[in-house]
Amino acid sequence: MRLDAPSDPDAPAPRTWRSEAWLLWAQALPSIGMTVGRLAIEVIDFAMVSRLGTIAQAAITPATFLLMVVSCVGMAIAATVTTFAAQAFGRGERREASAYAWQSIYLALITLPLCWPLMESMRPFFGLFKEHAPEVREMEVAFCRIAVWCVAPAIAVNGLNGFFVGVQKPMVGFFAMMAALAWCIAGNYALVFGHWGFPTMGIRGSAYATVGAWVIRAAIMFAVFLKPQYQQEFLTRDAWRPSASRFGGLIRIGAPSALQWLLDIGAWFMFLTYLIAHFGTATMAAANVCWQYMKVAFMPALGVGMAVCSLVGHAIGERRLDLARLRVRIALVMVSAYMGAAGLLFIVAPRPLMKLFSAGNPEVIAIGAAMMVYVGFFQLFDGLFHVYNNALRGAGDTRFPAEAVIVTSWGVFFCGGWAAVHWLPRLNYHGPWIACTLYMILLGMALWLRWERGAWEKIDLFAPRRRKAAEQPAPVSE
Repeated sequence: MRLDAPSDPDAPAPRTWRSEAWLLWAQALPSIGMTVGRLAIEVIDFAMVSRLGTIAQAAITPATFLLMVVSCVGMAIAATVTTFAAQAFGRGERREASAYAWQSIYLALITLPLCWPLMESMRPFFGLFKEHAPEVREMEVAFCRIAVWCVAPAIAVNGLNGFFVGVQKPMVGFFAMMAALAWCIAGNYALVFGHWGFPTMGIRGSAYATVGAWVIRAAIMFAVFLKPQYQQEFLTRDAWRPSASRFGGLIRIGAPSALQWLLDIGAWFMFLTYLIAHFGTATMAAANVCWQYMKVAFMPALGVGMAVCSLVGHAIGERRLDLARLRVRIALVMVSAYMGAAGLLFIVAPRPLMKLFSAGNPEVIAIGAAMMVYVGFFQLFDGLFHVYNNALRGAGDTRFPAEAVIVTSWGVFFCGGWAAVHWLPRLNYHGPWIACTLYMILLGMALWLRWERGAWEKIDLFAPRRRKAAEQPAPVSE
């Protein structure tokens, strides 16, 4: 299959489906490795903390979700560097790509002092969740008071990774993640259980390992960013100056994405910590195990999504909209094949999967096996979301996905789950999971329709900067 040949003899050669599939795979594979590495860190945290007992298992996922909630605004804005870097790279404006990366580093520095009040707010915050057993709340607080200090390095990581992915150098992020993963394994082993002469710290040890992993990733990526080869190609050392217009561009495009992340993660946080908590600690633990398997399914899709965002942005920078559409179709085939297979596995073998993380608790296994059927059913729709959300983000179309998430995550997912818990208690934990499934279906279909209707084709990402430059008075010659 070929795109239409360009009429201009100097225009780029047409692309084939096969060549574009190889390009997407080459760009996606390191990002998939990075997201799988991130998943491995979270699974290691979960698995090691689970060895402390069902109470710790019930506490760790709400705690990590809260961490995601408090960091997602800055991380989403920083991740917008991918969009700007990819389009600037496609336009041949390489210094612009590194200039936007610097603005994300400044955003991380701004958020660092905010970690102290966040740390102090953890105990009163978790005190609001009376549905949690007191010992569960104590572990949630202990983890979050330490792990909250990873917010600033996580923002820096997202911005720097956005630069490297945007300029099609995703291996940098992969190697940084592998170093962080090695640290996480060693840190959890040493600090959670007190090996190698370290004190036994329990769930607090896992939090220290988490902070260390983010700091290591940020340090490695920043060091590579400043290397001579990137200075020569992208002027990374010369583009350090703060820029109000570029920072404003990140906010303008990234703020809707930040709101989307916040509301999506916030809805899942309320689902796992409030709605599911109505049905007891064993049900919370089972839902937390299901969440681990959901990450196994969607983390590789996130990696493909990073590549889609970059390659769509690059094609738009080259003014090749048909190429952007082709790349999205290829990504959809890849993601649907993987997530469809994962969903089928969740449906046909839920009990063996639950036994891997349930510490032999038959109640947790039975409840989780029923929940896994819902998880398996909506995997294909979750795949639609990841592909088209990132395609729209690569084009700079971030407002509509945020609006769709507002309506579906809180109007359908949370409110529907709340109604099921309070008005249809006979459904038990099935009620919230039915609302969750409907939410995933509606959201995936909404973003698919948005992409197909083509509103993204009219977006000019750099128009505000050009207008501002045009308004500047011309220099007066002597």
